[in-house]
Amino acid sequence: MIFFLNYTEIRRISYIKERNIVITGGLSGLGKATALEMVKNGYHVIIFDYADGKAEEVLAELRKEGSADYIHCDLSKKSEIDAAFAQVKERFGHLDCAFNNAGVSLGAGPFETMTEDIINKMVDIDLKAVMFCMINELQLMLENGFGRIVNTSSASGLMGNINSGVYNAVKFGVNGLTRSVALDHAKDNITVNAICPGTMATELILNYEKTNPDLFREWVNMLPGGRLVTPEEVARIVAFLMSDESGVINGAMITADTGLVAGR
Repeated sequence: MIFFLNYTEIRRISYIKERNIVITGGLSGLGKATALEMVKNGYHVIIFDYADGKAEEVLAELRKEGSADYIHCDLSKKSEIDAAFAQVKERFGHLDCAFNNAGVSLGAGPFETMTEDIINKMVDIDLKAVMFCMINELQLMLENGFGRIVNTSSASGLMGNINSGVYNAVKFGVNGLTRSVALDHAKDNITVNAICPGTMATELILNYEKTNPDLFREWVNMLPGGRLVTPEEVARIVAFLMSDESGVINGAMITADTGLVAGR
């Protein structure tokens, strides 16, 4: 007897083998590049973001390569983070991987000029949101018996920079959090690592080539390779850290900076 499966049934069966990955800030920059890399590798991507106007276009691009969904989430609010992960469990059943990527960069200047608003925004998005996401992720991954978490840090999380006190502080915090939680779950088939890029050729940064060419050249010249890092290059590193093959890499700060942190 021969059975014929329609497209919906085939997709339902294929989902059994798919791994779900949450990517925060996945509608632009490194988050979007990683979302594209992951769908090409057969993962079901779930984007958390709040730029709803971009969601339809990005999802259409991702769905040409695989499966993807979008959940609105203001990562500065714990209640929305918790609600978004509740949707993940209800709609998709399990969580295998997470890329805690969303972040902001504010407050360049002498530390004594920093305002409470700047400090609160940086801490809320770049550090506390990572903490609250990881709490939810770990709970789901412990149920699943498998997990891969990658946090977006920065080369600035491994070295000091002038006029970057708040940014350095939150990125050092992400690295400390990554190391500690990696140890907590080293025996649970869950790894936690951080990616530490140098200045990346995102749309935001590339705009400076026209609006502030002197600053742009300074950023380029700062990197030993004499060029900016591309989001696609970093995305491929993140994809490897999500794989089974990366199981012995845990609590690592992976630089992607053409050698900046190595020294001068």
